[in-house]
Amino acid sequence: MLDTVHLRSLVPPSLPLGDLLARAPFMTRCGHTPAEGESSTYVLNLPRDDAATLPQLTVSTTASGVWCTAALSVPKHLYGNNVVMVSDADMPRALAGVSRFVTEVCGFEFDAHHALVGRADYCYNFDTGEANVAAYIDAGATATLPRMDRFKINSTTVSFVTKGRVVKLYGKHAEVSQQVREGKATDDELRAAEGKTRLEVTYRRREALKRLAERHGLEDRRAHQLLTADVAHDELGQALGLLGLDKPTRRQDTRMDTLREKYGDTKRCRALVAFVGYLDRYGEATWRKDVGGRYPAWYGYSRSTYMANVRLLKAAGVWARVDRQLPPLSLVWPVERSASVA
Repeated sequence: MLDTVHLRSLVPPSLPLGDLLARAPFMTRCGHTPAEGESSTYVLNLPRDDAATLPQLTVSTTASGVWCTAALSVPKHLYGNNVVMVSDADMPRALAGVSRFVTEVCGFEFDAHHALVGRADYCYNFDTGEANVAAYIDAGATATLPRMDRFKINSTTVSFVTKGRVVKLYGKHAEVSQQVREGKATDDELRAAEGKTRLEVTYRRREALKRLAERHGLEDRRAHQLLTADVAHDELGQALGLLGLDKPTRRQDTRMDTLREKYGDTKRCRALVAFVGYLDRYGEATWRKDVGGRYPAWYGYSRSTYMANVRLLKAAGVWARVDRQLPPLSLVWPVERSASVA
């Protein structure tokens, strides 16, 4: 449900900055002592063995006051690894633990439940089997998400990115394998990650999180409102639909038959068959009138027509272009933890 979260709270003016910093080994991020009036950031220097499971604390001076931010991976904080998926039932204990830790270290009452959210990673592990992970990533990589830039790393990761939001699909086993080589994960975690395709939806800027809260009818971007299973389910479900993976993914050589079954022997069906042919031949730039002068202008589509056709192909389950048919992915809610690594 959740992985990395950042929780922010204003330090009471009654607590001088010098007294707060004297309580624990905070270090300036800039490497020097800031001059009077200069904005500054201080980071808690945690012991290496605790750095993965304890919240990373940052104290920042701003025009609006002194802010304390606690950044943590919720499953690592609770269970020591992030292969495990946490549920709604875990969140009160996680937030209570953050509240106790920050309060003890910083010397003021930090209420994680009502802290502002500065980042939220909603996530879900699909048990696709290791042999299918790359196929699902390749299928997701054919999607077009509005106003988002796409980045693909071989067949291990595909990301769609804006300044405030990231949708990411990747193989969990490949990620944990790298962590094992770096001494940051165990063999038990590696075995638990096998066959899992992870979907993550990250919100990471104040404006994006405010819009997220408004879209869900919430009063503010407070932890007890945004860090819930309901919000996670809605965000992950929407991303799954945009990737076109919530429906069966048809093989390329069966797409025309599928379109005829969906739309019949109609003008619309024939137009979509032609559209699929252009996509296969020229790629996803076909909505442009001319692409760098390489292709003739006569086959161009307007952006509105292009996106309308994309929606129709997704509705028929033929948007993703893969070599074999894949079953649809679905969110099983509430999430269940794997006892093998908990």
